[in-house]
Amino acid sequence: MRKQGPQALFVVAAISIASCSDRQADYRNVEISNGKVYYGSEDTPFSGFVSNVPGGNVIDQNVGRVVSRVNETAYYRSVYPREMTCDINVEDGLLIGDFTCYKTGSQSKVLEAIADGERDIDIKIFNPAHNALIGEAHLTDGQFNGDFNIYSAVHGKTLLQAEYALGALHGDLIEYNAETGMVLHSASYENGKLHGKELKFRPNGEQALEAEYFQGKYHGFVKQWAGAGLIQSSEYYQHGIDEGVHKGWYNGQLIRVEVFESGRYKYREYNEDMNPNRVITLPDEYSHIIGADVFSGFDSAPHNRR
Repeated sequence: MRKQGPQALFVVAAISIASCSDRQADYRNVEISNGKVYYGSEDTPFSGFVSNVPGGNVIDQNVGRVVSRVNETAYYRSVYPREMTCDINVEDGLLIGDFTCYKTGSQSKVLEAIADGERDIDIKIFNPAHNALIGEAHLTDGQFNGDFNIYSAVHGKTLLQAEYALGALHGDLIEYNAETGMVLHSASYENGKLHGKELKFRPNGEQALEAEYFQGKYHGFVKQWAGAGLIQSSEYYQHGIDEGVHKGWYNGQLIRVEVFESGRYKYREYNEDMNPNRVITLPDEYSHIIGADVFSGFDSAPHNRR
């Protein structure tokens, strides 16, 4: 007997859009040996259509990663590969072209793979209860590449939009509140590193963070807000190094002022006991430094109305 399963037949690099034989077989009638499909006791690798193949024999770790990420973000336990059966096309014993997977014991579609040449494949994940699309991704050589979108399994609203370039985040990433549709988090990436502006919002729409990055490091202002829209901190950085005037507030009262020059302290003053009658000031000699005039007192965050 040649059957040595479970072995993953799915290899992105081996996918092609070549035509297949008209032969058809059920998984119960085939054997897998050295990663290839054989019909019965035949010695020549099988070419044709094979149904009811266990998902674990079809889906490799790359596609499995898409399934896991969708489950994690959509707050929904979809169907994992071990709970799927798939209909596949095989040529010379290897999976080729498109394939579709269903929840075992039903005709509820949970995964669809559409090949695009020999290196690329589009993956779609479905909620089998409603046949609703909950995730879609593009893989090149097994890596995320291009748009990656996740939708709520409950009402279909967009939960995540991200852009990748050969496995690394590259472009905009946006996460949404599942109930209101408002943005919870947005950021820009370049080659897997934060690059540009990052924003975070609370579920009620109040802004919690605004930060600027350059190649993965703080570069510019980093501002945080506490609840009720109260400013909490304002700091400035140059390529990840503390620079200028940093400030901190508590319930709208300025309680911390620090001055940095190339990462080194030049001046600091704290209201450690949060005495409401104590006023922290900045010496005139530092009044020209960047950040000195940012949030000079009580300030509130902008509100996310999307």
